[in-house]
Amino acid sequence: MPAVHDVATLSAAVTAFRPDELRLTVSPDAAEAVRASLGSSGVVLLGEIHGVRENPQISFAVMREFGIGGLALEWPVSATASVAAWRDGGPLPQDDALWCGDGRMTAGHYALLRARPGGARPAVLLFDVAALPAGATWSDRDAAMGTAVLGAPAVAGGWLVVAGNAHTVTEPTHLGVPMGHHVARARPGVRPIGITYRAGAYYNLAPQRLGPPGDGEPGTATLHVAGERLVLELAEAHEADVPHRPGPVP
Repeated sequence: MPAVHDVATLSAAVTAFRPDELRLTVSPDAAEAVRASLGSSGVVLLGEIHGVRENPQISFAVMREFGIGGLALEWPVSATASVAAWRDGGPLPQDDALWCGDGRMTAGHYALLRARPGGARPAVLLFDVAALPAGATWSDRDAAMGTAVLGAPAVAGGWLVVAGNAHTVTEPTHLGVPMGHHVARARPGVRPIGITYRAGAYYNLAPQRLGPPGDGEPGTATLHVAGERLVLELAEAHEADVPHRPGPVP
């Protein structure tokens, strides 16, 4: 049931989702690096492949592990009011941009938005500034997202900034200048965590494969240092329940 077309089905999937089920193991050097990033910059970046069921569980586990008080998501800024209403007990948002099916929004994320990883409800920031001038490039969008992230107010424990893994790296790539580069220039010391999915599947506009089933234990992940990189390794990924109605991706 990865593609969800109606509110009733999405609501049932949200109710069934448990954000706190993932078991995360953190190496001592990774823990030191994450705490240093939060202490020096107020931010840690988390790069994902959209449409993996476990992604919001990873966010929950990282926030709980490090006492992070703010969650920033690559969701349209235009949906801020409807998402805030959902968090306060209102209905699931009907914004077209939140039903685009690209995997950024999942049933698990809606459950996460009402969860309390550290015992208190975290602050939330949506930072995808979709309204850009005609002719804007990939780099222009990332620059706008970086500006939105850097404009977030300080919160106790700092911000976990979650985006697609192409956006969270801190050096320019073949795609252009990513959001992470803008954040790192303004906040020296910020560190990105890249999620590595050993095997499984995900849903981004359609079912996608990551490889054959692995030999890791489902529902577990490890955060460690690999060379200069912070890597969060998920044993096995599964397709998320993704709100998807026909229409253009914003």
